[in-house]
Formats: sequence, C-alpha cells, structure tokens
Amino acid sequence: MTIDALDRTKPPLSRWQLPLTDNLDLIAGLMSTTALPPFPGTGWLAPVALALLFRALLTSPRPVTTAWFYGLAHQVSLLYWLFFLDPASTIPSRWLVPVQAVLAIFYVSLFYLLFRVVFHLARYRLGPAQALALAPVCWVGMEGLRSAGEL
Repeated sequence: MTIDALDRTKPPLSRWQLPLTDNLDLIAGLMSTTALPPFPGTGWLAPVALALLFRALLTSPRPVTTAWFYGLAHQVSLLYWLFFLDPASTIPSRWLVPVQAVLAIFYVSLFYLLFRVVFHLARYRLGPAQALALAPVCWVGMEGLRSAGEL
C-alpha cells in the first residue's frame, strides 16, 4: 500500500482542526530557528527539524498547508525583531514598520511553498523514495535562490 492510499483512508478534517503533521511542522519550524545562532549546542536540531518536515510532506493530507506553516513558524520566530525596528527615513510613519515586517515574513515564507511544489513534482514523477533522496538538493537550491539579492 502506498502513502497516497493511506492518505485517502483518513477521515476528513473538520474546518478548525489541524492535522498532526501541521502541528509537527510548527514544532519543526521552531526547531529550525533554535538550531541557528545564538543558541549554543543546538545545531543537531536542524536535521531533526528537516526530517520532520520531509516526513510530513510525504504524509500530510494538505502538504501545501504543511509547507506554509513550517515556513511561517520558522520565519516568524527568526524575524520577530523586524517588528521592533525604528522607522527609517524612507518610512513615513511608525505604523508601516509592522506592515513591512509582515510582508517580509510572508515573502520569505513563499520560498517554502516553492520547495513544496518542486518536491511534489519530484514525488509525482519519480516516486516518494526518490523525491525524498532529492529533497536535500531541492532544499539547498531553494536556500541559494533565497539568498540571491536583497530580500
């Protein structure tokens, strides 16, 4: 029995209920942030967080939501400081700082959706095992694309 067949046998989720994989993705997003500096000795959390994400992408009934929640959890916990910036000379008022922070977080989170699309195409064309083997290459490519240029 394939993973897709298992996904179809699950009962539908209610409107307000998050599947367990989305909850794991929130945890994985926070783990990814914790694995970065300034937290000493937490680098081992990065591969664990990515393993949780890759597993969730294979088994989630809503993988796009899974990738989106991971990206939002990681970026909100990583870029929270943007909300506390003083307005620059080009920003006319203080109320625009949180608006720009939210837009920046959403923009950066879109790269995780792009990763999900590439992962889905690889899974559809190559199969789950090969897509999982290709996932680290796609992840590094997404990070490289994200780091090209300013924001």
